[in-house]
Amino acid sequence: SEGLKTLEFIKPGGTVILNRKRVYPIDLMAHPEKYPKDEEINKLFKEANAKIIWIDAGKIASEAGLPIAENIVLLGALSFISSFDKEFVIDILKKHIPRELDKNIAAFRAGYKIAEGMDK
Repeated sequence: SEGLKTLEFIKPGGTVILNRKRVYPIDLMAHPEKYPKDEEINKLFKEANAKIIWIDAGKIASEAGLPIAENIVLLGALSFISSFDKEFVIDILKKHIPRELDKNIAAFRAGYKIAEGMDK
């Protein structure tokens, strides 16, 4: 997982957001069976005393009506764990991504809600 590259940078007790979508590095495209399984990824982050928020950003973005908004879903989760002001981020979306605004905001709120639910 590309997320494993962050292991050495995560502070104890830190949180990582991982998209369930698998993006195979070129060297693994011919051998996807070598790609680490979710259980292995969970184990490695647990050993590093880090919390994982798994998000199926593609599915959530599609449910919001905008399949290409995976990054906005992940931004919503990041906004929660980083304590960004949610409404401030939404204002930025309004200013900089006015196209499909309602769908982008729905994707953002969905990502935020998932991270919020994982925090309980």
